[in-house]
Amino acid sequence: MKKLFTMFLILALLSLGGGSALAQEPTAEPTAEPTQQPATAPTDQPTAEPAEVTVPDVVNMPQADAEAAIVAAGLTVGEVTQENSDTVPAGSVISQNPGADSSVASGSAVALVVSQGPAQVNVTVPNVVGLPQADAEAAIVAAGLITGTATLTNSDTIAAGLVISQNPEADSSVASGSAVELVVSQGPAQVNVAVPNVVGLPQADAEAAIVAAGLITGTATLTNSDTITAGLVISQNPEADSSVASGSAVELVVSQGPILETVSAGEISSQALTNIPFTSRVGIMDMSGAGATFSLSYYNESTSGGGGGGSRGTNSGLTLSPFQMRIVDQATDSSITGGSSLKGSAVLQSSNPLAAAVFFGGTGAGGYNQFEAYDSGGFFSPGTQFFIPNVNKGVGAGKVNSEIAIQNAETSATTVNVLFVTQGVNRTFTIAPNATLYYVPKDDAGITNNLQQPVVVTSQGGKKILVINNNFRTVAPVNLSDTPGFKQSDAAAIQFLSNVHFKLNNGLSVITFIQNVSGSAVTVNVTFVKDPTCTTSACNSKPIITKNGIVIQPNEVFAINPRTDNSLPGGWSGSAKIETVPASNSIIAFGNQINTKNPNAGGYAGRAASNTTSAVFCPYVISGLPNYASSSQASTMLIQNVGSASTNVTVQFVGGAGSPNGFSTTKSPVTLAVGERLSFNFRLNNAAVNGGVPSNWFGSVRVTASGGGKVAAVTNLFNKMAGGSDTLGSYNCISQ
Repeated sequence: MKKLFTMFLILALLSLGGGSALAQEPTAEPTAEPTQQPATAPTDQPTAEPAEVTVPDVVNMPQADAEAAIVAAGLTVGEVTQENSDTVPAGSVISQNPGADSSVASGSAVALVVSQGPAQVNVTVPNVVGLPQADAEAAIVAAGLITGTATLTNSDTIAAGLVISQNPEADSSVASGSAVELVVSQGPAQVNVAVPNVVGLPQADAEAAIVAAGLITGTATLTNSDTITAGLVISQNPEADSSVASGSAVELVVSQGPILETVSAGEISSQALTNIPFTSRVGIMDMSGAGATFSLSYYNESTSGGGGGGSRGTNSGLTLSPFQMRIVDQATDSSITGGSSLKGSAVLQSSNPLAAAVFFGGTGAGGYNQFEAYDSGGFFSPGTQFFIPNVNKGVGAGKVNSEIAIQNAETSATTVNVLFVTQGVNRTFTIAPNATLYYVPKDDAGITNNLQQPVVVTSQGGKKILVINNNFRTVAPVNLSDTPGFKQSDAAAIQFLSNVHFKLNNGLSVITFIQNVSGSAVTVNVTFVKDPTCTTSACNSKPIITKNGIVIQPNEVFAINPRTDNSLPGGWSGSAKIETVPASNSIIAFGNQINTKNPNAGGYAGRAASNTTSAVFCPYVISGLPNYASSSQASTMLIQNVGSASTNVTVQFVGGAGSPNGFSTTKSPVTLAVGERLSFNFRLNNAAVNGGVPSNWFGSVRVTASGGGKVAAVTNLFNKMAGGSDTLGSYNCISQ
């Protein structure tokens, strides 16, 4: 202890400046005992520095995303202040402190300045009351505002669609972009009214009644009508007595009377001449009631290869009085050039578009056909597809055959297909312009002998053609009788045959042919109604005959043949109504005259109910007209009521130009029941059955039904051979 104390004393003296004395003092010997160390570290040792982090860039971030990024970087969110900005969207960061990418101590605070969008600008609300809703909304947007809810409400004073009120009001100051709500008028509260009955009224009166009922007049559609006077309302929509909102429109269908021909004067109508052309007769009739001038141009026939068709001359200046008829005998027509031994066709041109051209067969007693020019009533006109229910090849003991005449009604060559439905045989021909091609199945080895079948004739490329089927016998005498083809558009749900008879004493009967021209099977009912002038016991005992439930397949033809059908009585004469069940515009009816004693084939078309009118023309009627020294010609005319009610029928006779007898008269009206037929027999001299028409007369006949009734008519041509039997042909008359 004494040595330790001495050491401390020496150290103290040295610290006070006594270093020299110490240096001179010998160094004390170290002792074995160690020096004692302090128990704790000196207090003046330095503390460790904190870690640093990089500040993220949060400018333009939404505030929430920016704060999340700051915390994720190990920092804290400092003071957040709000400022307006025209460039930074509201809620996004405008600036930060510390700035992006600076290095700061972990846990440091980052202050943010957040956008609250542009500084608020007040705008003046425009006045849109009274404006249409669309205009009001456009004005609101143009003022820097937006359109709010538009509420519809009824108003008795503000027109529908106009603004009744707005919120905020006009001229108030609001923040730009504020919504303006509208209340829009939908007019008065709906009031239902009863629709008046205006059917049958003149159009002006009907429209006045509609307005008086609190409604408005809608579209007035004009349509033709054979029963409603022009200018009167045919139908209305909504119907009478129905309840509709006040102010609703009532549409009308107004009659413009019967269909009137509107073809301009001078238009050409192509007609096919068949039989023995250039040795036949052409009958031309004025149907206009105003008179007309005609010209008739002739052309060569075509060959199967498409040749022919050249001009053969023109007969001009054929002038007729109203309803008058003129016969042009081609055998003596000097206007025909190059001889008269060839077949051909003709083109009729008329100064009056309502004139009718009628083409006959040979100058002998053969049958003939008639057409009207310019499609003036619906019997026959050019089309693209024709149906012929009855085509023959070597049928029966009389060897009945057919000759199909096809005329090209176009100004360029036309290709046609002739399809035999039963056999499936198809023939193709090319026909020159205005030329007629004659196709005889008898000369075609591919057609079965002794076969009657339907045929479909179709033009290619939609070109217009005319088709006629001539039936003739190969054994002497060769008698031709023209039978028309029918356009597909002529098909109807109801067809009438004015001239039907079963097993008459002279051997005549009518086979009724019905062809289905649709694409599916059709069911047909047939009703035969007697002629009121028929007084035989057969007529009296069985006045009406029905055949119902006949099913006909597509393009097939069904025949009712009195020669083989024992349910049909002999000595019966009348007419037929043929209808589909249910109604379907899919049939064409056709009657074929046969004579069991002298079985000449002859035929005529049925009339569709939709194609009949109140005025019908029979262009060629004759009474005991001499033909050859040993024979004479006469007609019978049959008129049928094909309307839905009884009608009075007036018959007007007009003498032909050049007729040996100038007789003309108008008969008193005769009442016909529905389906009933009236007949005139001009071969008999009894005024009760021939209407008082004298012998040695020819002319035309106009038949008119009163009260909007509808009629159809057919004329039969008799040729009475001395000591022989009647040869009969028939044709339909023309509807106006």
